[in-house]
Order: sequence, then structure tokens, then C-alpha cells
Amino acid sequence: MTSFDALVIGGGPSGSTVGLCLAEAGLKVAIVEKSPFPRQKVCGEFVSATTIPLLEAMGLGETVAAISGPAVQRVGVFVRQIEVIAEMPSTELRQAGRVISRSALDPLLLETAELRGARIFQPYKVISQQRDELGSWTCDIKSGDHSLRLTAPIVLAAHGSWETSSLPTQAARQRRSSDLLAFKFFFRKAGFESDLMALLAFPGGYGGIVSVDEETVGLSCCIRRDVLRECRERAQMRSAGESVSRYILQCIQGLSERLGEPKPVGGVLASGPLNPGVRPLYEQGIFRVGNAAGEAHPVIAEGISMAIQSGIILGDSLISNLQAGINRVSLESSAHVYGRAWNSHFKGRIRAAQFFSTLAMSPSWAPFIGRLLSAYPNLVTFGAALSGKTKTLRRSLH
Repeated sequence: MTSFDALVIGGGPSGSTVGLCLAEAGLKVAIVEKSPFPRQKVCGEFVSATTIPLLEAMGLGETVAAISGPAVQRVGVFVRQIEVIAEMPSTELRQAGRVISRSALDPLLLETAELRGARIFQPYKVISQQRDELGSWTCDIKSGDHSLRLTAPIVLAAHGSWETSSLPTQAARQRRSSDLLAFKFFFRKAGFESDLMALLAFPGGYGGIVSVDEETVGLSCCIRRDVLRECRERAQMRSAGESVSRYILQCIQGLSERLGEPKPVGGVLASGPLNPGVRPLYEQGIFRVGNAAGEAHPVIAEGISMAIQSGIILGDSLISNLQAGINRVSLESSAHVYGRAWNSHFKGRIRAAQFFSTLAMSPSWAPFIGRLLSAYPNLVTFGAALSGKTKTLRRSLH
């Protein structure tokens, strides 16, 4: 049995960031990640301008610049035959948002957490956990035939929101026709501008497209389960991925001209269903962080930024309240500080994401919104600001 001060379940951006913060403060931290890295994820892979300085403050500025795609200076909305493009909202920072592949970013953050003192267990999966009467956790983890038992007074759930397991923070959900399933494709770009991030609105779903590098664009999208079923039926039972890409190109006129090939290149990634909304941030002695805490519809392209920022907020909240020791009172005090800061920083963009996603997926509202944006393109910039693109995280808790 190995003892730690904090056990982080999940080694993605939120888990690695909070683990890094706690390890830097002198806590003994374990991060358990079930997947080997590098890995591809169904993700828009956009990191906002306000998050780049946070990565630089971790000492990762040069590395992040080296693995980043082109700077994203403009934002667009594509609805049917309408294309509206405007400037990204300005910030007080001399930065631009970047596209950073999760296959590069995730290992970088996890390795940095390890360098700062966290112990990494990868690939290991948590198979059971229990809490004793004093509030301490015992977790069994397993990799192949190898099992370990870890103990810690603090458990941080950073495992995302899509999968289900025996963990109390990964409860099973009912399958629904309205579930949003996620896909990611790569295309050879022809006329798609490198500095542009575009929202794609189509009936029953939405997507985003950005330049991954000078030759390739990534298209990430979400589509309702019932709409996907209809797409596959119309396409005579084509694969799900092929049906979705074909549907999007049919719905959005002119998009195919911006892509060098009529079909995606390489493999298609799929995942889901998504679970947008806000969960309890501290419950049953477990802190939630990243998508496990609250997930915004990907329509606002803030997933990675929210993960990193929430990891910093949780780390700072714990550090500022654990100076006198780890006990029930200090953890509840940390939960109060964390909840207040989290709600202030994220609830607004989660509400905005819900509103934007409803408009984007609506067959009746989306064309009207497209015409409105054509008349007033500055509304696109304003919408990007509402989604959190200018919201700066100031670390002032300790």
C-alpha cells in the first residue's frame, strides 16, 4: 500500500494541471491515467489566448509554441450558404489562440507534472475505491495483471464525463435519442484560411473547423443520436463517420470547396455521448475538475482551456486552505473557495454554450441567425467574447 496526500484520477489537461499545482506546493501526489500516451482525442484542440500565459507560467512557453498550429485571429460562422467571418475579440494579452494537438499537449502536461514531483501510474485504471470513517480513501488500481493499492485523504476526479465506471463520479446514464455523439475528421485544406476558426451549424448538430498545420484541417462535430441514425439510413447504412461527414458537406454549401478532398483523410475518431452541464464540485469527499465538474457544449471551443483553468483554480483552492493540515474542515473550506471561484469563472460560458448550441442545431433558427450575423458581423466577435475567449484567470488565492 502506497500513501499520498492527493490522488488524481485522470491524466488529461485538468488532472495533470491540478496534480502539477499540488506537487509544486509540496504535496505528495499520484496521478492515475488509464490510457497510454500519446493518444488522439475527439477534441477541437483549440487553446484560447487567455490560457497560453498560464502554460507559459508553468515554464512551457517555448515547447507550446513549438507544438502549436497557426495563430487563430478570426472566427467565423457557416450556416447553409452563409459565411460570416469576423475578428476574434481582443484581450489585454499579446496572445492569440492556438490549435494544439492533444497527442502532444497531454503528454507534455503529464510529463511536466511528473517533473514537478507527481507520481504517475499509467496505464492504470481505478477498479475500486472506498472511504473509511476518518475520511481517507483507499483505491485499487490495475494495469494488466498488476494491481496496486493507493491511499489518500483527497481524491480528485479528472476523468472527463463521457465514460461510465464503478466510480461514484462516473455513474451510468440513460441512452436517449437526443444524446450528442462526437466525431473528428481530417481534411486536406484548399481554401480554408490558417488564421480562421469556424463554427459549422447544421440541423441536429454543430461543428468546428481549424487548421491543424499548413496542409490539414481538423473538423470536430457533435450530432444527435436520432439524426445520426437518419443519416445512416439515407446513406444506405454507410459507416457512421462517413455518413456524418457527407451530411455536413451537404448541409453547408461551399465547405467542400475549402477542403482539398471530398472525403476525410486518415481515420475517423468517435466518442460520446457528451454530458453538458454542471455537476457537484465536491460530493462524497471527492473534488471534481475539468469535464467531470462541468462541461460546456463544444460549440464555444473552450474545453481544453476550461480544463486547464479549472485545474489551476482547484489547485489554488486546496493549497490556500491546507496549510494547517488535511482534515474534513480544511477540505470543506477548500470546496467553498473552489465552488465560488469555479462558478464565477465558468458558469457564464456554460450557459452561453447551451444557448449557442440550441440555435446552431435548430433547423428553423439557424438560417435566421445566419442572416442576422451577415447584417451585423460584429455579433460574431461579441459571441466569441461571451464564450469566454477574453476571460482572464488571475491567480490570487495564495
